[in-house]
Amino acid sequence: MKSILVVTLLVSLGLPQLGCTTSAEKVLDHLRRGVGLQEKGDLEGAITEYRTALRLEPDYAPPHTNLGAALAEKGDLEGAIAEYRTALRLDPKYELAHTNLGTALCHKGDSDGAIAEYRTALRLDPNAVLAHFNLGTCLQAKGDIDGAIAEYRTALRLDPNYALAHTNLGKALQAKGDLALARKEFEEALRLIPQTSQNRARIKTIPSANNSGTNAVHFAGDGD
Repeated sequence: MKSILVVTLLVSLGLPQLGCTTSAEKVLDHLRRGVGLQEKGDLEGAITEYRTALRLEPDYAPPHTNLGAALAEKGDLEGAIAEYRTALRLDPKYELAHTNLGTALCHKGDSDGAIAEYRTALRLDPNAVLAHFNLGTCLQAKGDIDGAIAEYRTALRLDPNYALAHTNLGKALQAKGDLALARKEFEEALRLIPQTSQNRARIKTIPSANNSGTNAVHFAGDGD
């Protein structure tokens, strides 16, 4: 069973930092365009927009972070890590950059480095839902199921409608053998995600409390 790591994209959070100038507006316009293109799957277009923003404002952390996210989505983890580290050199307290760096490190297999980045992000913002979720995912991959469950539950306390957190919490509970609670989490995830016929059918693969099977539900877009 594969858990899911989420990379965050920044949507123009830096206008006060840049100041309300024509140049600042241009930078933010390129950021907005980049995010829109990336959400549509046009990674090359997004990368072009982020790099244009950086030509205008090379010492501004958010375009480096978004460029890193686009590079990571393309599979260029080394390039992504370099951009996240540049963002953190410019702004060491930038929670989003710590979170995304942790995700890139986790994908590279550096679980300890990833966990350290997520914990730094959470020291900066204890209510960072994605940092809690991704920390849980990384802990679960390392075999720390109890730690993962605690992080997923914190993420859900902050955002009860976070379907992926319900999914991963269900997987973690299933790994501990708590099938009744696992089923509740899977069912809640199914309630929150798009109700396609494929997803409705997959509820049948969730084990009941008296079923000794270990098959977990997989949702559209979820890994094997």
